[in-house]
Amino acid sequence: MLVNPRTYTQWLLHLPKKELAPFNKLREVQPALRTARLLFDMAPMAEDPQAMRDVAFRLWLAPFQLGAGRRKKNNISEARRVLNEYEEFVGRQSAARAVGFLGSLSRQQLEADPPAQLMPDVDLCVTYRSTVSGATAYIPKRGRKKWPRDDLSERIWEAYYDLKESGCPHPSKFIAQELGKAQEPAEDWTPQRVESRLKTFEGRTPDPWPDNYWKGRYAQTHPDPQEGPLPEKFEFATWQSEK
Repeated sequence: MLVNPRTYTQWLLHLPKKELAPFNKLREVQPALRTARLLFDMAPMAEDPQAMRDVAFRLWLAPFQLGAGRRKKNNISEARRVLNEYEEFVGRQSAARAVGFLGSLSRQQLEADPPAQLMPDVDLCVTYRSTVSGATAYIPKRGRKKWPRDDLSERIWEAYYDLKESGCPHPSKFIAQELGKAQEPAEDWTPQRVESRLKTFEGRTPDPWPDNYWKGRYAQTHPDPQEGPLPEKFEFATWQSEK
């Protein structure tokens, strides 16, 4: 699917704002996240490692689709309570197997240093989920005190990288122009203001096709007659400046 980057960016930036639910206060869900982390770290010792990883990921997603927490070593009583509490998400038999597996581990196994961590660490990220779309964004803390209240920053970031990919020479300038037209009431957007929004997502890269949420929405609302709403590729045409 060859997409006009100008048309795509205009569509992306003119979408109505969606409020995001900040989950940066994690006390209530930390036990579930720690248990998911524990199961994931110990999975290689299980008879069926993949089954334990599956339980870990289902538990990890259960509270609010948050990243995995930093686990406390040897906290089996907490893990039992959590697996019972979240068994409707994990599955009753899977939860029972996970409890039995954790109970079979020795203190030495539980206190050993785990292998390389593969799940996002909640101590390094704050997670935002759109209350409408369900899309999740992991935003590095980096000492920031202010967090986005809506999905506009993520759409600006997405548009910026897509414009760069297409060869647009001044993506921040084009985004500022479009945001000035899109916002009601009209707001004064400058390239510098656009770039300040990009700092929130510093270090991230856009999700590739077909996992990219925004490109997926665009493909479904602007289907290619030859390929349909889910084309094999999603590529941008070369940027063409207006005459």
